[in-house]
Amino acid sequence: MSSVPRQPAQVATKRSHLLVGVSLCAGLGLAACNPSVQPPSSLGTAEPGREIKSRPKPESPRLPPVTAPPGDKLWARLTDLAGVAELSAPSLTPILASLDTPYKLVSPYSGLRGDTALRVLEVAIGLPNVETYPEPASEATAPPRFDPVWNRYRGVYESKLSLLLPSPSCYRFRMALPPRGQLSFHSALLPRKSEMGKAPVELSLRLDGRSIFHERQKSANRWQRFDVPVSGVLNEPPNTQHELSLCAQSDGVPLGVPVIGNPELWALGMGAAAPNLLLIIVDTLRADALSAMPEVQKFAQKGARFEQAITSATWTRPALLSLLGGDLPSAVGQNAEDMIPKERDRQRFYALDRKLLPRVLRESGMKVTAIGNNFFLLGYPQIGLSLGFDEVADVRHPVLDSPAITRAALQYLQENRERSFFLQLHYDAPHWPYSPPPGYLPKTSGEQAAYMAGRATGSPPSPSETQARSYLAEAAYADAQIAEVLAEVERQGLGARTLVVIVGDHGEVFDVHHNHFVLALKQPTLYHHGWSAYDEILRVPMILAMPGRLPAGVTVTNQVRLFDVAPTVLESLGLWDKRAQLPSGHLQQGQSLVPLLQGVKEPLERPAFVEGQNVRALRSMGYLYLRRSDPRLKPLEAATTLFQMPEELYDLGSDPQQHRNLLLGPRAPLTDQTLRTMRELFTRHAPRLPDAKIPLTHLALAPSPTSRQLHGILMSSDLQLAVAGVRDGEVTPLRPGQLEVLLRPGGQLDVHIDPDAKLELQLTLDGLPLAKEQLLLGPYSLPLLDQSAPPSRPAEAAPDGFGTAKDSQDPLTLTLQGPILGRLFAAYPPVLGERGEVLLWRDQPSPGAIATSLSRGGSSTQSEVATVMRDWGYAQPEKPAPGTSPTNQQPNQPNQQPNQPNLPNQQPPQPSKPQQQPISPPQPGPPR
Repeated sequence: MSSVPRQPAQVATKRSHLLVGVSLCAGLGLAACNPSVQPPSSLGTAEPGREIKSRPKPESPRLPPVTAPPGDKLWARLTDLAGVAELSAPSLTPILASLDTPYKLVSPYSGLRGDTALRVLEVAIGLPNVETYPEPASEATAPPRFDPVWNRYRGVYESKLSLLLPSPSCYRFRMALPPRGQLSFHSALLPRKSEMGKAPVELSLRLDGRSIFHERQKSANRWQRFDVPVSGVLNEPPNTQHELSLCAQSDGVPLGVPVIGNPELWALGMGAAAPNLLLIIVDTLRADALSAMPEVQKFAQKGARFEQAITSATWTRPALLSLLGGDLPSAVGQNAEDMIPKERDRQRFYALDRKLLPRVLRESGMKVTAIGNNFFLLGYPQIGLSLGFDEVADVRHPVLDSPAITRAALQYLQENRERSFFLQLHYDAPHWPYSPPPGYLPKTSGEQAAYMAGRATGSPPSPSETQARSYLAEAAYADAQIAEVLAEVERQGLGARTLVVIVGDHGEVFDVHHNHFVLALKQPTLYHHGWSAYDEILRVPMILAMPGRLPAGVTVTNQVRLFDVAPTVLESLGLWDKRAQLPSGHLQQGQSLVPLLQGVKEPLERPAFVEGQNVRALRSMGYLYLRRSDPRLKPLEAATTLFQMPEELYDLGSDPQQHRNLLLGPRAPLTDQTLRTMRELFTRHAPRLPDAKIPLTHLALAPSPTSRQLHGILMSSDLQLAVAGVRDGEVTPLRPGQLEVLLRPGGQLDVHIDPDAKLELQLTLDGLPLAKEQLLLGPYSLPLLDQSAPPSRPAEAAPDGFGTAKDSQDPLTLTLQGPILGRLFAAYPPVLGERGEVLLWRDQPSPGAIATSLSRGGSSTQSEVATVMRDWGYAQPEKPAPGTSPTNQQPNQPNQQPNQPNLPNQQPPQPSKPQQQPISPPQPGPPR
């Protein structure tokens, strides 16, 4: 194979513009090419209301069903049963708040609510020993520091879906058991913020009252694995219920808080759920970098290689969402613009409750694991999101990460060879900075580097070629690591039952013709990605192989998309009926690649829309069209020349490296016609974010035996404040973020509002200013007694009547902001009563909507209710007994509860959300 792939990007031979125009017209219909009926251009103007896209009809699978392979069956996950288990423990809210680890996230996918949601956490242990991972270091070392934004400190962050098991406490599960079972789990002790105890923690398992496991844990911040036989009685009737108790206790103040990671009950020898999936992602890997990866090329002969695979996003996080979601990133639920998601966007994503491929395969009975150098896969740093993996090992090191990932992958394959698994590996070797180990640089091709740098024949070399060679050497380094993993698959006898997918998430810019400085982002494009959308970014390698299931030795030249992988995986694994669970269901844009593997000639090309930062692109019908939201570019950062490039258009057949923008200089009439056509296609395929399930906020005037009236102004710092509904009253928008409200007894106003936005109320009740003690908040309907600032009166009435009342008494301004906003969340609506009270509360639409809020604890107290009472001025903190710590006080018996004030029998309120302070992140490197 030639080391310099110079084949045209889309067509085999050069075509005339006339033929291209004919094909474009055929794709859009004759009206698109009629000069009197021109498709609208949305460039520089607000897009009109877009029609509902016509999506393809649901596909039918082409592969036969799969016979379940031999092995072990996943019988149950104890984390999935946490909501129905009996838990003898104190309130979990202060326990969670007391943990001295930032590597935690309340599971956004558990389906649990209120205090029960705190039973299931995603918890990570930070380990510094990248050099020896997954084996522990020979000497005890301190865990890495925490970076709340990037999670950049060198180390390994092992995250596991876990049960929170404070000492003393017990979970009691009622369940049927397999004839031969094994409970596999990890345990760890997490430190607390208060004074650390010295007592070891006793972990125990009891089956129907009989002890089957006992372990004395003496060290914190380290996962330990256990496998315990758990089986039913021989020849017992089906569905016989047994009691399995998981307990923790200690004599004295414990060393830490126990958590039980990935507690899975496996039925031995009952047959695996499905074939395995091994997804290997190589970060920043361009399609032409395969020339430096001979082992991967050799493996491709066992399956299919796609020469025209196009990413869905120009950087890692949105590309992964698309890869695992079967649709474009925005359609899945996150745009590709923001490197660090806003807190509202994170809550919004979890509230959408998207089932990406990890969750779909997990619910199909597979073990789902991610190992790699990728901080986007963890939910606790601000840059990341939880995507539904049961466990994630994030290996953070610029060079030693690759062999550590490989070692962990080999161990995983050995330990799980009898189980159905989805293992995702993420190698970061080709990513900047390019620092290949010695010995790989001499293997690279100078000719290949010159082509990547865009050097014309006879031109002098550029510094970009040196960087390109180092990049290729890193690709060769990744190739050697991948070869070890593929060899282990064969050694374990898993080749015939494992679908292997090798893919890049996006490419990298080395072509000096594409060297721009993006003024809007203050970022260069050379040696970076995210801010460009040329083929060196868009085209990625894609290889699929499953001997005996998928054809071998196939090369597909059709254009395909990264989001086509998810439906292809489901069909290949015999799980086609699960496709509707992916985002967008059967209407997702992703299409299975199996027909192309089988030689089917599709009548229409698959158009590829790509999202990025400040740039989006459409690759279709032999053309590449780029559009920038902010067109200001400079040739170099230090240059004074500023030019505008809102659009670009390239003929991929005659200009495969995109060196000649057809929109610069004089244009032929056919170029203008092509531009109009591409604009129309761009508008048709551009995705939109799905509707956000932002929690509704409710203002209500309870029923009353007498005539009452609540009137005034509701104001918010969220200028997108919107009315969702009103009953027995009237509402009038005054200006962005302000509503005039009038409610009669039994009336209620429902509004959409950012949960973090400041809320101000200027209300009168029966003509008198509403005082703070008259505003009843949250699920307990407790008065607003404690505020950071005293209520104020407006200095003067606004010309539009803002803040005035009919009796000329200016209403008080009641302000809710910061932690007090978290007290509004109510798992269940409060009881309105019949005395005309004014109530304000906010829905908790799903556990994911406030997962990030619950994960950031405040001060530790003995109970959540006591916290509410103290913060709102109803009670003083209890004084601890002499010689004891209020944080570490625990009941003597698991079934004892802390002292609580007498309150109505209602659900506990949600914990407060600390006020988010702006964090100045370090100067970002290139997006991953």
